Amino acid sequence: MFLELQFSILTYCCLWLPRDWESPWLTIPYKVMAILVTFLIYTLTLSEFLDVVLAVENYEDLAGTLFMLLSFLAVCTKVANALHSRRDILDLTEFFLTEPCKPFSEREIVIQRGYDKMIR
Repeated sequence: MFLELQFSILTYCCLWLPRDWESPWLTIPYKVMAILVTFLIYTLTLSEFLDVVLAVENYEDLAGTLFMLLSFLAVCTKVANALHSRRDILDLTEFFLTEPCKPFSEREIVIQRGYDKMIR
């Protein structure tokens, strides 16, 4: 599958609902966990921001705390973007697995496997 490892990691982190899960017994707890994980990520980012504002005593601590804050802000942006663009990402991956982009000959399959290994 196209980008299988990346989607598996996001699934294990409760940030990507598998496409084949349609049962409410699976989706509702998963969505609750996704909300909880997202809330925890944003709470951690807020605590880093408060650490920058309230607890920094010297420039070395400021540099380290700002580095962590910017890293957490990047994670927050990526999570929000992935959750917001989920439908577009699913449509795009579906497009790459259908007729115009699907490899046909053995040579094309070998080329695709080579790039899949490079992606991993």
